[in-house]
Amino acid sequence: MLAHTLLRHQLHNYDLRTCLQNMSTYTRVLTLVNDNADGAQGAFSIQNIARMSLIYDKFPGEWHGPGSISHVVKDLNKLYSPKMDF
Repeated sequence: MLAHTLLRHQLHNYDLRTCLQNMSTYTRVLTLVNDNADGAQGAFSIQNIARMSLIYDKFPGEWHGPGSISHVVKDLNKLYSPKMDF
């Protein structure tokens, strides 16, 4: 869902043709949520989300509400600064 939101923010009219025409943006967004990348390369990977969630006393496997996941994503964005014009 986060990748879809980022693509909508970056490409505005988000469909397959737009993604193919803007392959660099599409690839950059997918890299940010890549679970095989750690640290800044996969800034919003599930591993980084799980680590950052520990600050908010949320352990892996526990449910995040909209408020807590928003804080986690905001902190990851601040920590890794993925340079995507948020």
